[in-house]
Amino acid sequence: MALYAETLPWEIPIIIRIIFEAVINDKYDREEFAETKEEILSEIKTYIDHPSEHLFDHLFMPTVFEGTPLEKPIVGSLKTVAGITMRKLLAARQKIFIPNKPMIIVVVGKFDEKELIEEIGKTFGTIPPKNGVMPPPLVSLENKKIRKLEEKQGISQAYLNLGFRTPALSHKDSLKIGLLSIILGEGFSCRLARELRSKTGAGGYDIDSNYDSLGGIGCFYIYITLGQQRLKEAEEIIVAQFCDLKENLVGKAELEKAQNLLLRKRNFLLRHYYGDKKGLDGQALRLVMHEFEGIPLDVVQDFDYHVRRISAQSLRQAARKYL
Repeated sequence: MALYAETLPWEIPIIIRIIFEAVINDKYDREEFAETKEEILSEIKTYIDHPSEHLFDHLFMPTVFEGTPLEKPIVGSLKTVAGITMRKLLAARQKIFIPNKPMIIVVVGKFDEKELIEEIGKTFGTIPPKNGVMPPPLVSLENKKIRKLEEKQGISQAYLNLGFRTPALSHKDSLKIGLLSIILGEGFSCRLARELRSKTGAGGYDIDSNYDSLGGIGCFYIYITLGQQRLKEAEEIIVAQFCDLKENLVGKAELEKAQNLLLRKRNFLLRHYYGDKKGLDGQALRLVMHEFEGIPLDVVQDFDYHVRRISAQSLRQAARKYL
């Protein structure tokens, strides 16, 4: 959860107090609570009816992270959300908004540092620490070979997710995992797209490869949509490409192309999600996200350098470790 405000320098103390009041407020309107609950239940029903959303949130992630907190969809299920009461909401809130949980305050722009620290101390600094709070559970990188199938009537396509637990964005291998993701499934000329066209003649398919960080651990996965009769072939092609990346070096041209695409992708995401790189709001959000993810500052500042220095040999080593 994040709270954001844009204000004039001399109004910063007022804004801090307003945000503080929002954090410590433990009173909710019952009518608003009931309406919001119904809206969430309606959204969950929509997810269930959408094959790709249902596949990822309710089949793939619970399977990859079985036995961990990450197996539970963030949006919840019809059963869990329907069972939320005002009392349960307030109890959960008390566990979240406490000082010994990660609570990060970022201010960028023109401000008086001394005044700012004093105001934070008079507000957030007054929240008494809670004892006995368990640290977040550690999720191991161990992967198990699990296959889960679900048949649905009235759907003409097959939807496939195939992936693994991986290190998070803060890990030294994260950029290599990102490059492997691009080589396999990013763009019309990626390896998987080429192989599907040449070996199956399949058309009308969607391919995507993603590497996400989930707070202390990552997830790398391939997503493909295609005709049901091609599902087994597609899976074999994916596994064959994993094996190739583990055995053979990526060519110089393919590596440079992936590096260029990763740099363009990052710059696009920075502009799209965080605004202009010089914008104060963008800088504030980036600092918060990097702090939560534990990404080293030198990687953030010298991203191009760290991407360019990845060699074909180190990429093969990463493939052997994580694919």
